[in-house]
Amino acid sequence: RAYGLDFGWHNTAVIWIAEDPTTHTMYLYSEYKHGKVAPYVHVNAIRAKGDWLSGAADPSGGGRSAHDGTMLIDEFRSLGLNLTPGDNAFAAGSAKVLNALESGTLKIFATCNKWLDEFRTYRYDLSNPNVPARNQDDHELDATRYLLSIFDHISSSEDDQTDEGKDDYQDAHIHQSRDDLTGY
Repeated sequence: RAYGLDFGWHNTAVIWIAEDPTTHTMYLYSEYKHGKVAPYVHVNAIRAKGDWLSGAADPSGGGRSAHDGTMLIDEFRSLGLNLTPGDNAFAAGSAKVLNALESGTLKIFATCNKWLDEFRTYRYDLSNPNVPARNQDDHELDATRYLLSIFDHISSSEDDQTDEGKDDYQDAHIHQSRDDLTGY
């Protein structure tokens, strides 16, 4: 699993994607969009889904923070997020999202209403069909583009995380005694 993040004062958007390791189908299962609040509010909402998750963020860094001039990506990192800049290549990124949707390798949960609304109303510039129209609500779609561009590099499962207090002998014994077919 991993998340994509698009910064903004009016709308900071985050989407979460999980991949089925057997079928390699990705599921956009949760979303967050909120604006006009301090960065720590966004960070708390993101961390509530799992402190161990990594994120792909707007590679422009989200611009500069109004209060001290730091890049927003650096501010979010300082608040505890593990963020990597995603790729901002618009045409390639949009094609990757569209290909994943059309091939069925990316599925969107019906509960992700804001993402679905953005997708339904998305439009391109009439004078240049290779760029999005200006002044549209596309923050969750941008977050999806950033995440899909580097998903294979940053995604992990909670099992991948090491637990310092874990008894290695007991853990090895539990996994060793499980049946390969049933997992019990």
